[in-house]
Amino acid sequence: MKLRKVIDSYIAYKRSLGMRMRSEERVLGFFYKAMDDIELDRADPQAALAFIGDATRPGRWRTYYKLLSSFYRYALERGYAHRSPLPQ
Repeated sequence: MKLRKVIDSYIAYKRSLGMRMRSEERVLGFFYKAMDDIELDRADPQAALAFIGDATRPGRWRTYYKLLSSFYRYALERGYAHRSPLPQ
C-alpha cells in the first residue's frame, strides 16, 4: 500500500480515538516528503534513519522514532506492510 494512503488512514484512526494529531500529522508529512509516495514495504532503512536524524538531538530522535514506530506498528497490524524499516 502507498505511504500517503496509510498515513491518512493512521491519522484518521488516531483522531477517531480523540487525539488531535496536529504535530504528528506534520511530522508524518515530512516523512512522506522525504520518502516520496512509495509502497510501504519499499521504505529504505537508511533513508528512515536519515529522516529521524542522528543521536546529537536525542529529544527529536526519540520523538520521531516513537511516532514512526507507532505508525509502522499500525501498518503491520493491518497488513499494510510486512516489515518496518526502523531498527529494533
